[in-house]
Amino acid sequence: MFNYYLISPSERPQSVSVARHLWGNDCDFDSDGNDDDAPVGGWTELTVALRPQCEERVDVDPIDDNEPLVLVIRSEWADLAKKAALFLQLHSGGELSEQAPR
Repeated sequence: MFNYYLISPSERPQSVSVARHLWGNDCDFDSDGNDDDAPVGGWTELTVALRPQCEERVDVDPIDDNEPLVLVIRSEWADLAKKAALFLQLHSGGELSEQAPR
């Protein structure tokens, strides 16, 4: 599993934007997370997977409930994890690291 950590991000992009960035505008993807329950741009949990096999997948979760918010972005595919992490940092700001903060 390849992990990136986004420390202190601000507002996150819509989940559909993440999938489209990873696989293109016409991609068929499955998603799950808490973007329906969170305020706009405030989601902290997201899974996107390319259909039909859903083998290409990215998960985003908070590492804990502490401040500052730290999101771990993971995938079994190195390039997919990095592409998602860079996209989220571009849209949300924050510090991107390959190491979990202490």
